[in-house]
Amino acid sequence: MKTIILLLVFSISLYSNVNFDNLQSQDTESKLSEYKLIESKLIDAKLYRNNAELYHEVELDLKQGSNEYYISNISQTILDNTIISGSLGAGQVLSVDYLHGYWDKTGYDKLNDSIKLLKREIELVTLYQSKKNLEIEVFEKIPKSIPNANIKYTHLEIKEFSKLIDVELNKLFKDKIELEENKLRLNELKTNLEIKLRELKEKNTKNIIRLTINSVQSQKSKIFINYICSNAGWEPGYDIFLENIESKGELISKANIRQFTGIDWNNVNLTLNDGEISLNRVPKLWEWVIDYYKPTQKTLSRAMMKGSSDMMSYDEGGFSAKIEFADNIKTEHNQNYAGNEYKVNEKFNILNNTYNRYIRFKKDTLDLNIFHYAIPKIDNNTYIIAEIRDFHKYNLVEGEITTYLEGIYKGKNNLILPEKGLPEISFGSDKSIQVKRENLEKFSGSKFLSSKKETKYKYNFTITNNKKVKIKFKLQDHLPNIKSDDFELKTIDISGATKDYQGILTWEMDLESNQTINKNLEFIVKHPEGFNIRD
Repeated sequence: MKTIILLLVFSISLYSNVNFDNLQSQDTESKLSEYKLIESKLIDAKLYRNNAELYHEVELDLKQGSNEYYISNISQTILDNTIISGSLGAGQVLSVDYLHGYWDKTGYDKLNDSIKLLKREIELVTLYQSKKNLEIEVFEKIPKSIPNANIKYTHLEIKEFSKLIDVELNKLFKDKIELEENKLRLNELKTNLEIKLRELKEKNTKNIIRLTINSVQSQKSKIFINYICSNAGWEPGYDIFLENIESKGELISKANIRQFTGIDWNNVNLTLNDGEISLNRVPKLWEWVIDYYKPTQKTLSRAMMKGSSDMMSYDEGGFSAKIEFADNIKTEHNQNYAGNEYKVNEKFNILNNTYNRYIRFKKDTLDLNIFHYAIPKIDNNTYIIAEIRDFHKYNLVEGEITTYLEGIYKGKNNLILPEKGLPEISFGSDKSIQVKRENLEKFSGSKFLSSKKETKYKYNFTITNNKKVKIKFKLQDHLPNIKSDDFELKTIDISGATKDYQGILTWEMDLESNQTINKNLEFIVKHPEGFNIRD
């Protein structure tokens, strides 16, 4: 009996676990793929509204004759044909090339070897699984072969025989489960290493600059590299602080910086230029043909493109704003054909993938004309408005503006520079100035022997200054602007308001503390019978 059992039982080879710790990616010595890279140092960054100009320096050990070097730590978004390079000492730069898709293989071989080892271990586990499945299949068939006409077993022998089979099957099923768990862990680890390998390749695949330099002797030399790159720039913004409505305003100019050039800007000299770098495409006038011809959409698009300029775009991400509030930051202002330029006398660190990084770079004292303003037909609130006098001398450009009154945040506006007049900034509403517009009369009636109907309008405005100081106040409403002979306007009373060509009425007045002033608006509109005028 024992001999039969021993012949039927396979020898069980226990699976030895893989040493997973040795398969993890480890730091290794740098093994560059093809070239020996030399890292440049970024010194200056000049930001335009839509691009950036970067200036690097690198120190090289030149040998006599021709030298070839590969320079890293440069922008990954350099515009074609904008690279300038030269020597700050000895050596002559013969050529500059911008190479795309360089791959630094640092750490790649170790990760790749680990993945290969894992694949072999997974194949080994798969073989063990096949062996276990075969052993389980054999042991499950044994009970069916026990009834045998030539051999008779006692009840005790059959019981012992079944017990031994159950023990072996339990061990086999346990080993099978362990193999499945180990295979699952191996596949998970392999997947993670493959992801790391892809990320490593993406991270270490970069663009570099190749320099060819001639030297008359072996020596050290410092080389500069200058170029224009996209995916960087700045937008202007302003903070205006007003201590009270009788004081001058304080204007803080700030730059909202974005930087997606592929490299970090560490300890750089920063210059802001409010101009834009374009592709120098000058609009041209095309032939004006009058004929029985309807241009297609394709033709219209091509015609419009002749007068357009290419603009660089950038992606915005979900980044939080960061503002540099250093009041001691000073700038040197220079105005030239390229625009107003502000060289900031402070070094900055601006990391790659930066968006909404605010830097204050200029402070001015504003001469403001402050008044209260209301349009009660549209809005019952009264607003504090500040006009910026002599705004041209501040070199303002349109952008976002944040206002503060008496140390309290009042909101954000867009600074708009008008073609005529002065730019206006809102400092929010003032509840202490009350304005009321009452409709005293609206009467319609027909005149005898006339096909036209008359509608009479009469309004009264009550303005009350509940403040303890005198204020300037501007009130606006309007008259209908008649543009058809079927209508006629008769103005009865506008209480001294000025009227522009659109029929806009403006009352300007000074209100003493706790003073109330009334203004009237009365007019008649003649119109065809059945025509309803919307007020």
